[in-house]
Amino acid sequence: MFFKVIVGPFMILTVIYFFLALYALVRMYNLFKAKNTYNIGITFYIIILIHCFFRTASSCYLTYVSFAYEINKNHSYIEDFSKIFVNILYIPDIFFWDTFAILFWQLLESFQRGHLSSSRGDYLEDANAKYAVKSDLSIQCFIMIVLLASGTQVVLFCLFNLDMFYVFDFVIENAVYNLIIPFVLLITEIILHVQFSGIPYRSLFDSENKSKINKRIIFWGITRSLQGAFDIIVSVSKMPTFLSPNSSGFFDEDDVQSIVFIVSILAGKILTEIIPFGIVFDKEFITIFFQLHFQTTTNNNAEFEIKLLDQENRKGKESQILAEDVLNISQQSSSVVFSKNDDSATIDINLKKIDYNFIYFDPSIKERKRANGLGTLRLGYLNKDHTQRVSLRRVDIPKQKFSKYILEEILKDMNKYMNLQMNYKNYIVKFKGYYISQNSDSLIFFYDYYHNGSLTSFLNNIKQSRNDGQEHEMSSMSLESIKSGSTKKIQLTYEFKLKLIYQIANAMNYLHSNDPPIIHGHLSPNNILFNSKNEPIIADLGFHCLKKYCKFMIGYINKTEYTAPEYLEEKSNVVENARPGADIYSFGMIVWELITEMKPFKMLQREDLINKVVIEKSRPKIPDNIPTEISQIIRACWQQEEDKRPSFTKILKLLENLI
Repeated sequence: MFFKVIVGPFMILTVIYFFLALYALVRMYNLFKAKNTYNIGITFYIIILIHCFFRTASSCYLTYVSFAYEINKNHSYIEDFSKIFVNILYIPDIFFWDTFAILFWQLLESFQRGHLSSSRGDYLEDANAKYAVKSDLSIQCFIMIVLLASGTQVVLFCLFNLDMFYVFDFVIENAVYNLIIPFVLLITEIILHVQFSGIPYRSLFDSENKSKINKRIIFWGITRSLQGAFDIIVSVSKMPTFLSPNSSGFFDEDDVQSIVFIVSILAGKILTEIIPFGIVFDKEFITIFFQLHFQTTTNNNAEFEIKLLDQENRKGKESQILAEDVLNISQQSSSVVFSKNDDSATIDINLKKIDYNFIYFDPSIKERKRANGLGTLRLGYLNKDHTQRVSLRRVDIPKQKFSKYILEEILKDMNKYMNLQMNYKNYIVKFKGYYISQNSDSLIFFYDYYHNGSLTSFLNNIKQSRNDGQEHEMSSMSLESIKSGSTKKIQLTYEFKLKLIYQIANAMNYLHSNDPPIIHGHLSPNNILFNSKNEPIIADLGFHCLKKYCKFMIGYINKTEYTAPEYLEEKSNVVENARPGADIYSFGMIVWELITEMKPFKMLQREDLINKVVIEKSRPKIPDNIPTEISQIIRACWQQEEDKRPSFTKILKLLENLI
């Protein structure tokens, strides 16, 4: 009965491993024919090929033994079956650990080579520079353990076959390595993610490659841990009787325990080998072994931009093309078509390039630049008669230029924003187009111009209007009258403020209701503008890659007195990986400013602000004359623990009861 049961599964394994071996040959051929590949990639698939051929041959052999025994009932076919089975079962693990080590090495390289370093110069260095993997104690430990595991396996196999080593001790040794190596992998992953936290990638290609490797190596590690746990159970329970040192080469064919063990082993191979190998054979994955090189000439920026846009066009639709195909430049179209499989967008978008040289300016209106801000802002015109106004944000890199790796990610952020404004056009500032200077030292972004200004300018105009003039109670949105220089002394009513607070919360709720939520991260009165209907809309949203780069290149800072404490205490000058609670806290501070008409933590330096908000957990004083319902909303938004802050949905429900 024993051999009748196992013959079928072994035949299936023979076929599966044979086809895996063929796939390995195909991938070796792909890498051999391609340009700019790492030799380690071919080595990776050669080792998998050897592993799969060994499994194919051994499964064929066990199938033959099972058939022969069932036909002839000759015990000579199954002499030393336990020894043969253990050799067949564990020898390929040597090759598996070697492939595991290569995959892990590629992960380390993707971290080191794929990230920009913390220095400003590295953000601008040539794309063809070569990056060496730096030594690290955890990396060295991992490589040593893998090599030790392979070497120990060879020695123990020899001792086992010479009857100098107990089989269950051998199984325990194998289990220990199956548990230790994934544990070291986990520790190394944590160290690498901490070390490179907040540091941008050199390109989308590097980011995607790291993600591909990370997903697969984590799956490999989990499956080997399960294998280790199974080996420990086998060794402790001494479950399969035919592996017992006291048994002869013959055993009870009807032993259910041995049958269960064999079937479990075969099922385990599907989980720990067949599936892990299967997920490294797709064409999308083998791009991790390609070297990415861009032309460094600067006289063809238009061609470069078209290539980037075309790459986005093909993303998802042709995600399994080889890396050198990804780098081909298509000059046929500059429109971006996002695949349904791409979570970042679902519609066709045209990313418009506007020629800065044909923009008209009013000499009397100068550029505005905020200290540590994101470039300069200026009003421009699309025509000579100055009727088509546009707002320009210009980001310059003095005596340097944006590398094409950086432009690649910025263009992708533009695409995301264009898609975003199609769905939320009534709530966010409209992005119209971009311009890259001929020398790639300037980036210019074009937006709709909002003549009613920002919430900051609105509050400042209110204060200015009170310097002289007759008192005038403002209960409706008449921003234009304020901007036109009215001499009336403006007094904002509580109802007016409440309506404005509700509109801001409503706009933010729309963004947070998206799946996944759209988080601003550094919401403040400066980036709340008013449209022609005097409704608040959100500005300075997205473009996270640009903001991270400008943090290094021009000293950009977006942490202010409106920033939540959990982000203030982080060392970075830019809010990164923001969660919904960040906007809730900022909203609470904006409500306080609207109600009190005072600036929170005015004139405090960064260190003093951190000390007040983070360490002392201090917040601005809420005056006693503020309605209880509003003060409760403010305090709820100011909670130190972000998970205790209410959502915008809940805030809207509270405000609806007040309006």
